[in-house]
Amino acid sequence: FWCYLLPPIKYPDGTTRLKLGGNMLSPEGELIGRIEKDPDGMVKWYRSGGDEGRQQELWEMVDKLVPGLKPLKIFVDACITS
Repeated sequence: FWCYLLPPIKYPDGTTRLKLGGNMLSPEGELIGRIEKDPDGMVKWYRSGGDEGRQQELWEMVDKLVPGLKPLKIFVDACITS
Protein backbone atom coordinates (compact mmCIF):
# COMPACT_ATOMS: atom_id res chain seq x y z
CA PHE A 1 0.00 0.00 0.00
CA TRP A 2 0.94 3.64 -0.21
CA CYS A 3 -0.48 6.35 1.99
CA TYR A 4 0.02 9.71 3.54
CA LEU A 5 -0.45 10.41 7.23
CA LEU A 6 -0.60 13.96 8.54
CA PRO A 7 0.50 14.74 12.10
CA PRO A 8 -2.25 15.24 14.69
CA ILE A 9 -4.22 18.43 14.02
CA LYS A 10 -6.28 20.18 16.71
CA TYR A 11 -9.57 21.43 15.25
CA PRO A 12 -11.62 24.44 16.44
CA ASP A 13 -14.18 22.08 18.01
CA GLY A 14 -11.46 20.83 20.39
CA THR A 15 -10.94 17.43 18.74
CA THR A 16 -7.53 16.23 17.62
CA ARG A 17 -7.46 14.21 14.41
CA LEU A 18 -5.04 12.23 12.28
CA LYS A 19 -5.67 12.42 8.56
CA LEU A 20 -4.74 9.45 6.42
CA GLY A 21 -5.35 8.63 2.81
CA GLY A 22 -3.98 6.02 0.49
CA ASN A 23 -4.54 3.08 -1.76
CA MET A 24 -3.51 -0.50 -2.22
CA LEU A 25 -0.95 -1.58 -4.82
CA SER A 26 -0.87 -4.76 -6.88
CA PRO A 27 2.24 -6.96 -6.65
CA GLU A 28 3.41 -5.18 -9.83
CA GLY A 29 3.10 -1.77 -8.14
CA GLU A 30 -0.07 -0.69 -9.96
CA LEU A 31 -2.79 1.20 -8.08
CA ILE A 32 -5.84 -0.86 -7.16
CA GLY A 33 -9.09 1.00 -6.78
CA ARG A 34 -10.54 4.30 -7.83
CA ILE A 35 -8.53 6.38 -10.30
CA GLU A 36 -10.29 9.54 -11.52
CA LYS A 37 -8.77 11.48 -14.40
CA ASP A 38 -11.85 13.36 -15.59
CA PRO A 39 -12.33 16.76 -13.81
CA ASP A 40 -16.10 16.26 -13.53
CA GLY A 41 -15.55 12.79 -12.05
CA MET A 42 -13.09 14.25 -9.55
CA VAL A 43 -15.61 16.88 -8.43
CA LYS A 44 -18.35 14.25 -8.11
CA TRP A 45 -16.04 11.97 -6.08
CA TYR A 46 -14.86 14.79 -3.82
CA ARG A 47 -18.46 15.72 -3.03
CA SER A 48 -19.53 12.10 -2.47
CA GLY A 49 -18.30 11.75 1.09
CA GLY A 50 -15.94 8.89 0.26
CA ASP A 51 -16.26 5.13 0.25
CA GLU A 52 -17.41 3.70 3.58
CA GLY A 53 -16.41 0.25 2.28
CA ARG A 54 -12.73 1.23 2.43
CA GLN A 55 -12.83 2.16 6.12
CA GLN A 56 -11.42 -1.20 7.27
CA GLU A 57 -8.64 -1.11 4.66
CA LEU A 58 -7.62 2.39 5.75
CA TRP A 59 -7.80 1.45 9.43
CA GLU A 60 -5.41 -1.45 8.74
CA MET A 61 -2.99 1.09 7.23
CA VAL A 62 -3.21 3.24 10.37
CA ASP A 63 -2.70 0.20 12.59
CA LYS A 64 0.50 -0.68 10.72
CA LEU A 65 1.81 2.88 10.99
CA VAL A 66 0.67 3.64 14.57
CA PRO A 67 0.30 0.30 16.38
CA GLY A 68 -1.86 0.43 19.48
CA LEU A 69 -3.72 3.62 18.51
CA LYS A 70 -7.25 3.51 19.94
CA PRO A 71 -9.36 6.18 18.23
CA LEU A 72 -12.53 7.45 19.85
CA LYS A 73 -14.20 7.84 16.46
CA ILE A 74 -13.35 7.16 12.81
CA PHE A 75 -14.54 9.42 9.98
CA VAL A 76 -14.46 8.56 6.29
CA ASP A 77 -14.47 11.26 3.63
CA ALA A 78 -13.40 11.70 0.02
CA CYS A 79 -9.92 12.90 -0.83
CA ILE A 80 -7.94 13.38 -4.02
CA THR A 81 -4.19 13.11 -4.36
CA SER A 82 -2.14 13.92 -7.40
